[in-house]
Amino acid sequence: MLQMFTLLLLLTFPFLSGAADVQTRANGNSQVVVSVYNDAKMSMRDLAGAESWASNILWQAGLNLVWRNCGHGAGHITRHVDCDSPGRIALRIIPGPAHPTQDSIFGVAFLASDGTGKYGDVFYQPAVQLHKELGVRLADVMGGVVAHEIGHLLLGSHAHASAGIMRAQWHGEDLHKLVKGELLFTAEQAAQMRTTVARNQQTLETQLELNQGSY
Repeated sequence: MLQMFTLLLLLTFPFLSGAADVQTRANGNSQVVVSVYNDAKMSMRDLAGAESWASNILWQAGLNLVWRNCGHGAGHITRHVDCDSPGRIALRIIPGPAHPTQDSIFGVAFLASDGTGKYGDVFYQPAVQLHKELGVRLADVMGGVVAHEIGHLLLGSHAHASAGIMRAQWHGEDLHKLVKGELLFTAEQAAQMRTTVARNQQTLETQLELNQGSY
């Protein structure tokens, strides 16, 4: 979960142009399917920018995100056949938390007692507020929060770190790094996430083999 940013009213950031385009070819990166439910009705332009920015962050950690836009939101979003596929991560973009806490200002990942999980919420209105107050591109903020919550789901409990995208609190310098594409996962976090993805895939394949053998 990502805590409230420290807002410095006199701090300004340059308006940086769009999120980096992410190659569609995996180049050996582990694939992660992410189903997105746009309940907050975020614009398709901003949603696409956020997905691109999150993809850029996770790509540098060795993961290739495959997005499935699964319903709700502005514009025409068609439910994809893979929205409910086994093993996917499901993120729901909602206006804000029903019961705000210091630990869940911008999003929350739902983890079981063993630290595993595949469901998370991302809060839209707090990101909009930050976008308006500091002039940071909305897609960059949302993309960073999405990457952070995916990190929680793949790293498990106690995933916060003292540096990088998994910091519990983002301050002015962190935001500056975020919009430049420099707020990233550490090498250790990236390796752990790739291990988790590989383990999950092996579990799914084993289950599929068992199911096929039962017929």
